[in-house]
Amino acid sequence: MFLETAGGTIHYKRFGEGPRFLIALHGYGENADHFATLGSLLGWEYSLLCPDLPLHGQTNWHSALDPSSFLDLIDQICQQEARTQGNETDGKEKQPAAVKKLTVLGYSMGARLWLSAYRQHPEKFEQLILVAPDGLIVNPWYWFATQTHIGNGVFRRTMANPAWFFKATQWAKKIKLLNESVFKFTHRFLDDPRQRQELYERWTFFRSFRSVPSETAQLVKNRQTPVLLLLGKYDRIITAANGKRWQAKAGPSCRLEILPAGHRLLQGPSAEAIAASILQNLRS
Repeated sequence: MFLETAGGTIHYKRFGEGPRFLIALHGYGENADHFATLGSLLGWEYSLLCPDLPLHGQTNWHSALDPSSFLDLIDQICQQEARTQGNETDGKEKQPAAVKKLTVLGYSMGARLWLSAYRQHPEKFEQLILVAPDGLIVNPWYWFATQTHIGNGVFRRTMANPAWFFKATQWAKKIKLLNESVFKFTHRFLDDPRQRQELYERWTFFRSFRSVPSETAQLVKNRQTPVLLLLGKYDRIITAANGKRWQAKAGPSCRLEILPAGHRLLQGPSAEAIAASILQNLRS
């Protein structure tokens, strides 16, 4: 499905026929299809609406985007789906309707976008489901590259000529400042010139979605917003230790579960465990 707007075209997929909307955002370099497995497991309780983020998948976006305008787009997707499903039912069984408050799921980078939107507009959210979420700590390199003029210039030049950066990461791994998983993860996106350019464009595009972990956790605690935090025990990118510290600040409305897996949690047994946790959370 597509949502046509003045700022561009958002592509999204819908998985499931359940009576509740669950808006799911994918991770970096991924697309809506990464929620197909989870959608098949949750589809009798939820209708998963899964947009391709700008600069990803089939979305064609040519305007700036910030958390407020992004939430407007999400609302338009919900309204479009509610109208579409209402027409299809022809007066029969009631289908999902556009909601005033959102239940959302974010994986990795997608979770950071939700956390940023929540920090600015907490009143719009019913519940957050955060899977291996970016944004639980401030990454100093990401902050320097996206939030400062000098850092963005260095970032742009490094993506064009990364030789010095590759040497630096080799050195950091050698003296154990960089673990093997992060080293491989970094090179996965930097070895190819096209992927380096995409990295620069995507990081720069989403720079208004800032991570302020302590402030966001305090907001969750004050408003008692239900949060389901799902992390991989062996994830070296988004570590369980950082998740535990954030959950402690967020208070009792944030439930933490640690799965016996790494960073990729949307497939296989991990997806089944996530679906079970979401359904248990729904009934509790």
